[in-house]
Amino acid sequence: MNTIANMNWSPLFYSEHPLFYPISNTQDFFQSFAIWPSLSNYNQFLSAQNIQSKNNKPIHFVPQAEKPKTFEQRYEPRIFLTGEIQTREHSWHDFFQVLIWNNFPKTKSTLNYLHYKAAVIRNSAIVSRKSTQSNRSPVENAITLFDECGSIVVSRNNDLLSLIKNAQWKELFWNNRARIQTDLKIFVFGHALYEKSLNPYIGMTSHSILLTATDSFFAKKLAHKLTYLDEEVSSLFAQGDIYSPKMLTPIPVLGYPEWHVDNKNEQFYGNKTYFRETRHKP
Repeated sequence: MNTIANMNWSPLFYSEHPLFYPISNTQDFFQSFAIWPSLSNYNQFLSAQNIQSKNNKPIHFVPQAEKPKTFEQRYEPRIFLTGEIQTREHSWHDFFQVLIWNNFPKTKSTLNYLHYKAAVIRNSAIVSRKSTQSNRSPVENAITLFDECGSIVVSRNNDLLSLIKNAQWKELFWNNRARIQTDLKIFVFGHALYEKSLNPYIGMTSHSILLTATDSFFAKKLAHKLTYLDEEVSSLFAQGDIYSPKMLTPIPVLGYPEWHVDNKNEQFYGNKTYFRETRHKP
């Protein structure tokens, strides 16, 4: 399995790691680029959909701004109020952000709205001198963690999800190796996790939402799976079901079959530093 060793653009990254499966639907647009796509290219890509913020502003990508001078110019408020997403060119991190807005528009707009709402409350308290604290809330920390390093784990078998909840990694990834490849799928959401996957390393962890799905879900094409997951995850956040980072389940994702060159060997799962035996009850 190859890795991308620097910041150079490579349209072949889609084939570098099976973890990129959830964004494989975007490669038809970007695989023809010999050099880094521009912000104009990003906006052209997104224009195929009517993606808006919760404030009904069309989402579009703009250059990275200087340090904001007002509340409205801050990163999350600016997205909600104007639809403008400050984006760096020649950045894998920001490139994957573009792809996630395309694949999960409802979830991304919901996360942005929750960020904005929390920021308004905190800013109002500071302005009125009712508080001097600028600390982020647990909800904001959960949103950020999922947005950066989150994934959605879908299984048609609750017993497999129970193995995850109880951190029984060898039982899950090795003893049930054949089952999970057909009955459990990991859809990476976090753009930072995608960036890390360009050069995967032991220690990569996803903070995940666990979902049960029927057989019909696994029979769907990728586009339909993404639409379903976008609806489900957006609703979970909007309803307040995920209100703390503790609600997200940490998963050593390189244990999934074929996601690391060494995980074909049973001994790979003996690394207790990576495959931690810590119970987690989200």
